[in-house]
Amino acid sequence: AKIKMTTNFPPDQTVVLKGLRRNITQAEVQRFVKDATPYVQSIHMSQDKYPPRDTHPVLAYLNYQSSSQARQAKSALDQAIKVAKAKGNPIDPSVLVTYLKEAGAKSLFPPAFSVWVGNLKDSDDNEIEKKLSKFGALVTFASHGLPPFKIFETIPGNKSAIFNFINFKDAKNALDACTLRLLIFGKVDRAYATGQPQTHTKLVLDVLERCRSQNHLALSFMEVDLVASQQGNHKPERWIDALRLCPHIFDIDD
Repeated sequence: AKIKMTTNFPPDQTVVLKGLRRNITQAEVQRFVKDATPYVQSIHMSQDKYPPRDTHPVLAYLNYQSSSQARQAKSALDQAIKVAKAKGNPIDPSVLVTYLKEAGAKSLFPPAFSVWVGNLKDSDDNEIEKKLSKFGALVTFASHGLPPFKIFETIPGNKSAIFNFINFKDAKNALDACTLRLLIFGKVDRAYATGQPQTHTKLVLDVLERCRSQNHLALSFMEVDLVASQQGNHKPERWIDALRLCPHIFDIDD
């Protein structure tokens, strides 16, 4: 069965309030937010995996009826933070920031599904390209703003590469071939290639693993965003677009 993705509030209708102190209450957050934006639809508080300070590990998701309303709310909240800094406020606005999630924002290029492949030994670039490109179509600069692949010589006599696939299933097949030790490289010292998922490929695999571990066939956008946040600075900004490119796996309810 496909994994159902549902929510009443898509990410472009959500403002994130980041940098809330550890012991803040729901009532304090509601009071501050509703004073600035009385039209807020719902408020959900959560632990921040990457807080600005250890003493401020809480964030809040503020949901609005439309993306334009969310943008308006961000401006109003930013002004309220400035006023709170001047007056003093129990929410401690000194480290408080807002940002629009906008994970569904349109971009010039669609996401690619990338795979890092290592332990390629002294193979020539043509052999590497031939063996990896057989798994499926690769992106181009024209289609995705990325090269189809990039090969690095990490240490003398040993190479690695990033291959950017158009489809997730092709990236997954390349990873599976590495796991099953089906890819052998090297002119002198033969070795099995190793593979690691990158960015959007990793996101899809992480979401699938979360569903399997919790025995779920439905996830909210908020839950997927938390999964994506586990990649830290490498969090894919356009993860919704990546999920949309996997209709054989996800049933997106917009």
